[in-house]
Amino acid sequence: MERQMPMEADLNQKKCSKVGVSDPQSPLLELRSLRKKFGDIEVLKDISLSVRPSEVVAIVGTSGSGKSTLLRCINLLEEPTGGEIFLAGQYVYPSGTNARGFRRADLRKNIGMVFQSFNLWPHMTVIENVIEGPIYVKGIPRKEATCAVYIPFLKLADQGVFNDTLMKIIRANSRLPDETEGDVFALAASNDIGVRRLSEMMEEFGLTSLDELSDHIIRFSREAVIAEIAKLPKGVYRTKKRIDAYENEVDLVATLTISSDGIRVDYDGTSPCSRFGINVPLSYATAYTCFGLACLVAPWVPNNSGSLQPYTVTAPPGSILNPQYPAAVAARANIGLILPDVVFGCLAQAVPDRVPAEGASSLWSLNAHGPRPRGNDGPATYTTSSVLNGGAGARPTKDGLSVTAFPSGVRCSPVEITEAEVPVTIWRKEYRPDSGGAGRYRGGLGLIVEVETNDGSPFELRGTFEHRTYPPCGRSGGRSGAPGYLGLASGIELKGKGREYISGKERVILMTPGGGGFGAPADRERGAVLSDVRDGLVTPGATHRDYGVDISPDDIHKTKDRIFCKLGLAQ
Repeated sequence: MERQMPMEADLNQKKCSKVGVSDPQSPLLELRSLRKKFGDIEVLKDISLSVRPSEVVAIVGTSGSGKSTLLRCINLLEEPTGGEIFLAGQYVYPSGTNARGFRRADLRKNIGMVFQSFNLWPHMTVIENVIEGPIYVKGIPRKEATCAVYIPFLKLADQGVFNDTLMKIIRANSRLPDETEGDVFALAASNDIGVRRLSEMMEEFGLTSLDELSDHIIRFSREAVIAEIAKLPKGVYRTKKRIDAYENEVDLVATLTISSDGIRVDYDGTSPCSRFGINVPLSYATAYTCFGLACLVAPWVPNNSGSLQPYTVTAPPGSILNPQYPAAVAARANIGLILPDVVFGCLAQAVPDRVPAEGASSLWSLNAHGPRPRGNDGPATYTTSSVLNGGAGARPTKDGLSVTAFPSGVRCSPVEITEAEVPVTIWRKEYRPDSGGAGRYRGGLGLIVEVETNDGSPFELRGTFEHRTYPPCGRSGGRSGAPGYLGLASGIELKGKGREYISGKERVILMTPGGGGFGAPADRERGAVLSDVRDGLVTPGATHRDYGVDISPDDIHKTKDRIFCKLGLAQ
């Protein structure tokens, strides 16, 4: 037997005393015939082991063999079916007279779990791993435990020095730390440019104060908006828009009142707060509601407190548009971006000739997470968020814009950047024919995107895709745009919300929604239909179905000939 050095023996004796074990050879942790069943499935069968102080025990087994279940049973995060557990000689399971005075929290304080390479329970999401302790040790309700990190208002920089601690917190709580940090610095840089140019303007015109100029801008902006509101028909207009949302469908209900002194939008009747992060803070809901109003009432008036003062927005506390702390709001944009269409639904009753059809509104971001190829010098895993857009709604006098984000204005991510950053191949990214809603003016087209990993590895897709069940509606007789779609090349349709695990042999196909059409399809000019077919925006079969127009191959060739002649080219 190897002789133990005096110093090492002394250290072990101190460790034993700390955990309540007098003899270093006595087990600190002991399991006797531990069993665990889930229904009829027996995962653990008569597991016995003992662990002495400072001893390392490895648990080896294939995936699904019960390693995680064993660790959870040891810590009583999972209730064993049978057997006994002793800690430092104390009988801790099953509970009863032998375990009198024992508290589970005491057990968990003395047992730590170290995950190799920082891997978590593979059958659980990251947030589910994180909330294990708060729920089972501290007894915090699941709803409270799932709240994301809350950062109060703090200075990003003080006297020109950035707050490094704050930036570390921000980076640590983002799946895309570099991009998030870049966004913060970009906002700060934009603010610096604004400050510099304002100072230059004041110096150029010899101004020492902005009070008089600001008062003038705010006063005239308010008067301009009030004057435009006065031209609108007074009244109360109501609408309800149902959307896919997340766990349940959500109704966005709005009552818009036009009076002589302003416009009030009340969201009473809207669905209650969700347990997921799709809730929209009232400030965010107010911003996108006012944006929708400004687009139609007085788009030429600059945005300031004066131009916004005539607009009032309210929503019941506890509704999905006015959640109360600590409700989760990380994915607020999903619903917030739809609010201009809700406002348009009200205003279409007052000024139908000024309101466009509904569009895709919400972004279809390709949020993927997976392992990087072996031998990579960077992180072991990757996360990407590639922005994709659907079609905008047709306008009262023009077709809708294809693959255009409204109201966000965020552009699609270039294929080259996505493929350069993460191990995926985007095989196809093109217009989605027939996705624009038919009408006198056609809705904008969505996209078709086909993607897979280029090394055959599986990946996780995090979906928040909207307008899959309820597509963007048409206006004034126009038809709805095509609903969005998420599926596999093998033909399997995916749910589009939450996490989807994609095998490395599958390709994911995304089809973003098309915008709604405006006006009756029968009123669309035949030449416009021909041009759509020639450009591949509408298929020949859809022209008869949607527009009542039959187009032959000769019609298409004649149209092409006329175009080439105008350009002075020969085919």
